[in-house]
Amino acid sequence: MFRRAGATALILSTALAGAVAAPSAQAQEASFQITEEGVTGLDLDDALTALTALGMLADTVGNSQPSDTPAFGSSDLQVILDPLEALLSAFSVVSSEDVNLKDLVSTAQRMSPVRGQTADGATVVFPTSGRFTSGYGARWGATHEGIDIADPIGTPVLAVMDGEVISAGGANGFGKWVRLRHDDGSISVYGHVHTINVSVGQRVTAGEQIATIGNEGRSTGPHLHFEIRPGGGAAIDPVGWFSQQGITVR
Repeated sequence: MFRRAGATALILSTALAGAVAAPSAQAQEASFQITEEGVTGLDLDDALTALTALGMLADTVGNSQPSDTPAFGSSDLQVILDPLEALLSAFSVVSSEDVNLKDLVSTAQRMSPVRGQTADGATVVFPTSGRFTSGYGARWGATHEGIDIADPIGTPVLAVMDGEVISAGGANGFGKWVRLRHDDGSISVYGHVHTINVSVGQRVTAGEQIATIGNEGRSTGPHLHFEIRPGGGAAIDPVGWFSQQGITVR
């Protein structure tokens, strides 16, 4: 496995430079090494993100060969999969024998725009459909301040609660975004969108379409980056916030 360490480390650093799933605008490039002694300079959150990003890369490359060319060779595929196995083996909480790396993303349960309710009775709607691919937390030396939901370009993006549009257009790192200020003062963020269906100052209701999923900005594939900022302050983990409103994100 480790005889390809030099080549695979190069593939990892090259792929990750452009394949981090929806980093925040301040995210830094990952830095780690795979040697015969193991993996260094990489924490668990980074490892899981690397597995997701490179699992998607391996699957995409493996299934994108033109019909008149030879299929992507198994030995070539292993150049990508071997370092992923090494990363899994480096963390006791994950067993490489229990994980099918090529199916890492596809096995995620599909989400839908289910509805919940706040403690004071306000309607809450999960903002899109798709697969939960990345969570809130440390990412490449910065903080990923939301969650990512992957689905094809053009998938509707919905307002999570009633509110007013405060941003609708270009945004550094996200390409394009929409931000809403809700009646309780919370701000929700919808990043990497393809089309925008609202304008600044417009009033929207929970479940109303405000945009579509895109692949804009620093993105590895079509997905929605969603953040929630209670009271307009710091971002918190949307998974826990949705749970409080009766919506399970998984």
